[in-house]
Amino acid sequence: MKLLQIAALTTLLVFHGAASAQEPPAPAAAAVQDAPAQQATHTVDPKKAQVIHQILELTGAANIGKQMMDALMAAEKQAHPDVDPTVWDRLAVKLDINDVLGSIIEIYDRHFSTEDLQATLAFYQSPAGQRVLKELPPVMKESMAVGQEWGRRKAMELMKELEQEQQNRVVPTKA
Repeated sequence: MKLLQIAALTTLLVFHGAASAQEPPAPAAAAVQDAPAQQATHTVDPKKAQVIHQILELTGAANIGKQMMDALMAAEKQAHPDVDPTVWDRLAVKLDINDVLGSIIEIYDRHFSTEDLQATLAFYQSPAGQRVLKELPPVMKESMAVGQEWGRRKAMELMKELEQEQQNRVVPTKA
Protein backbone atom coordinates (compact mmCIF):
# COMPACT_ATOMS: atom_id res chain seq x y z
CA MET A 1 0.00 0.00 0.00
CA LYS A 2 2.81 2.41 0.87
CA LEU A 3 4.41 1.82 -2.52
CA LEU A 4 1.13 2.51 -4.29
CA GLN A 5 0.79 5.79 -2.42
CA ILE A 6 4.33 6.78 -3.37
CA ALA A 7 3.70 5.94 -7.03
CA ALA A 8 0.40 7.84 -7.12
CA LEU A 9 1.88 10.87 -5.37
CA THR A 10 4.88 10.95 -7.65
CA THR A 11 2.74 10.68 -10.78
CA LEU A 12 0.40 13.46 -9.69
CA LEU A 13 3.21 15.76 -8.67
CA VAL A 14 5.07 15.30 -11.94
CA PHE A 15 2.41 17.18 -13.84
CA HIS A 16 1.23 19.44 -11.04
CA GLY A 17 4.66 20.92 -10.58
CA ALA A 18 5.94 20.85 -14.15
CA ALA A 19 5.85 24.61 -14.46
CA SER A 20 8.31 25.00 -11.60
CA ALA A 21 11.27 23.37 -13.32
CA GLN A 22 14.55 24.77 -12.10
CA GLU A 23 16.32 25.00 -15.45
CA PRO A 24 15.31 26.68 -18.69
CA PRO A 25 13.40 24.28 -20.93
CA ALA A 26 15.23 22.48 -23.68
CA PRO A 27 13.66 21.41 -26.97
CA ALA A 28 11.62 18.25 -26.64
CA ALA A 29 11.04 17.48 -30.30
CA ALA A 30 11.92 13.81 -30.19
CA ALA A 31 9.81 13.15 -27.10
CA VAL A 32 6.80 14.96 -28.54
CA GLN A 33 7.01 13.32 -31.94
CA ASP A 34 7.40 9.86 -30.41
CA ALA A 35 4.20 10.13 -28.35
CA PRO A 36 2.42 6.79 -28.58
CA ALA A 37 -0.66 6.79 -30.76
CA GLN A 38 -2.40 4.21 -28.59
CA GLN A 39 -2.92 6.86 -25.87
CA ALA A 40 -5.37 8.74 -28.06
CA THR A 41 -9.05 8.17 -27.39
CA HIS A 42 -10.18 10.45 -30.19
CA THR A 43 -8.60 11.75 -33.35
CA VAL A 44 -7.10 15.24 -33.24
CA ASP A 45 -7.08 17.17 -36.51
CA PRO A 46 -3.56 16.62 -37.93
CA LYS A 47 -2.98 20.33 -38.56
CA LYS A 48 -4.03 21.17 -35.01
CA ALA A 49 -1.93 18.34 -33.62
CA GLN A 50 1.10 19.72 -35.48
CA VAL A 51 0.60 23.15 -33.86
CA ILE A 52 0.29 21.47 -30.45
CA HIS A 53 3.47 19.50 -31.14
CA GLN A 54 5.26 22.75 -32.02
CA ILE A 55 4.08 24.43 -28.82
CA LEU A 56 5.15 21.46 -26.70
CA GLU A 57 8.51 21.40 -28.46
CA LEU A 58 9.09 25.14 -28.20
CA THR A 59 8.10 25.28 -24.53
CA GLY A 60 10.10 22.17 -23.65
CA ALA A 61 7.03 20.71 -21.94
CA ALA A 62 8.24 17.10 -22.03
CA ASN A 63 11.68 18.08 -20.76
CA ILE A 64 10.17 20.07 -17.91
CA GLY A 65 8.03 17.08 -16.94
CA LYS A 66 11.09 14.84 -16.95
CA GLN A 67 13.07 17.30 -14.82
CA MET A 68 10.24 17.47 -12.29
CA MET A 69 9.84 13.71 -12.26
CA ASP A 70 13.55 13.28 -11.57
CA ALA A 71 13.46 15.86 -8.77
CA LEU A 72 10.36 14.31 -7.21
CA MET A 73 11.79 10.81 -7.43
CA ALA A 74 14.93 11.99 -5.62
CA ALA A 75 12.81 13.63 -2.91
CA GLU A 76 10.62 10.55 -2.53
CA LYS A 77 13.67 8.28 -2.29
CA GLN A 78 15.04 10.48 0.48
CA ALA A 79 11.68 10.59 2.26
CA HIS A 80 11.28 6.79 2.03
CA PRO A 81 14.75 5.25 2.46
CA ASP A 82 13.16 1.93 3.46
CA VAL A 83 11.90 1.34 -0.10
CA ASP A 84 14.17 -0.99 -2.07
CA PRO A 85 16.16 1.01 -4.69
CA THR A 86 15.15 -1.44 -7.42
CA VAL A 87 11.52 -0.49 -6.79
CA TRP A 88 12.37 3.15 -7.47
CA ASP A 89 14.17 2.13 -10.66
CA ARG A 90 11.15 0.17 -11.83
CA LEU A 91 8.83 3.08 -10.99
CA ALA A 92 11.05 5.49 -12.97
CA VAL A 93 10.75 3.23 -16.02
CA LYS A 94 6.97 3.15 -15.69
CA LEU A 95 6.76 6.95 -15.38
CA ASP A 96 8.00 7.53 -18.93
CA ILE A 97 6.75 10.99 -19.91
CA ASN A 98 6.32 9.87 -23.52
CA ASP A 99 3.48 7.58 -22.46
CA VAL A 100 1.24 10.51 -21.57
CA LEU A 101 1.97 12.99 -24.37
CA GLY A 102 -0.87 11.68 -26.57
CA SER A 103 -3.30 12.45 -23.77
CA ILE A 104 -1.77 15.90 -23.27
CA ILE A 105 -2.32 16.65 -26.95
CA GLU A 106 -5.97 15.69 -26.52
CA ILE A 107 -6.26 18.06 -23.56
CA TYR A 108 -4.89 20.94 -25.63
CA ASP A 109 -7.31 19.93 -28.40
CA ARG A 110 -10.31 20.10 -26.05
CA HIS A 111 -9.38 23.41 -24.46
CA PHE A 112 -8.00 25.48 -27.34
CA SER A 113 -9.08 26.25 -30.87
CA THR A 114 -6.61 25.93 -33.70
CA GLU A 115 -6.59 29.73 -33.95
CA ASP A 116 -5.78 30.08 -30.23
CA LEU A 117 -2.97 27.58 -30.56
CA GLN A 118 -1.56 29.32 -33.63
CA ALA A 119 -1.60 32.66 -31.78
CA THR A 120 0.09 31.03 -28.79
CA LEU A 121 2.75 29.55 -31.04
CA ALA A 122 3.30 32.92 -32.72
CA PHE A 123 3.70 34.52 -29.29
CA TYR A 124 6.24 31.94 -28.13
CA GLN A 125 8.18 32.48 -31.35
CA SER A 126 8.25 36.27 -30.81
CA PRO A 127 10.99 38.06 -28.82
CA ALA A 128 8.55 38.61 -25.93
CA GLY A 129 7.53 34.96 -25.98
CA GLN A 130 11.15 33.84 -26.03
CA ARG A 131 11.80 36.04 -22.98
CA VAL A 132 8.81 34.50 -21.19
CA LEU A 133 10.13 31.02 -21.96
CA LYS A 134 13.57 32.00 -20.69
CA GLU A 135 12.40 33.75 -17.52
CA LEU A 136 9.45 31.61 -16.50
CA PRO A 137 11.49 28.79 -14.92
CA PRO A 138 13.32 31.08 -12.46
CA VAL A 139 10.09 33.01 -11.79
CA MET A 140 8.32 29.75 -11.01
CA LYS A 141 11.25 28.53 -8.88
CA GLU A 142 11.14 31.70 -6.79
CA SER A 143 7.34 31.55 -6.60
CA MET A 144 7.47 27.93 -5.48
CA ALA A 145 9.95 28.82 -2.71
CA VAL A 146 7.65 31.62 -1.53
CA GLY A 147 4.68 29.25 -1.65
CA GLN A 148 6.52 26.54 0.27
CA GLU A 149 7.55 28.98 2.99
CA TRP A 150 4.02 30.37 3.19
CA GLY A 151 2.60 26.84 3.43
CA ARG A 152 5.13 25.94 6.14
CA ARG A 153 4.19 29.03 8.19
CA LYS A 154 0.46 28.34 7.84
CA ALA A 155 0.96 24.69 8.81
CA MET A 156 2.90 25.78 11.89
CA GLU A 157 0.11 28.24 12.79
CA LEU A 158 -2.44 25.47 12.53
CA MET A 159 -0.31 23.09 14.58
CA LYS A 160 -0.07 25.70 17.37
CA GLU A 161 -3.84 26.27 17.23
CA LEU A 162 -4.53 22.54 17.42
CA GLU A 163 -2.10 22.11 20.31
CA GLN A 164 -3.78 24.98 22.16
CA GLU A 165 -7.24 23.51 21.50
CA GLN A 166 -6.03 20.13 22.76
CA GLN A 167 -4.64 21.71 25.93
CA ASN A 168 -7.89 23.58 26.52
CA ARG A 169 -9.88 20.35 26.22
CA VAL A 170 -7.76 18.46 28.73
CA VAL A 171 -9.33 18.92 32.11
CA PRO A 172 -7.14 18.01 35.06
CA THR A 173 -8.52 15.12 37.05
CA LYS A 174 -9.00 15.48 40.81
CA ALA A 175 -6.64 13.36 42.78
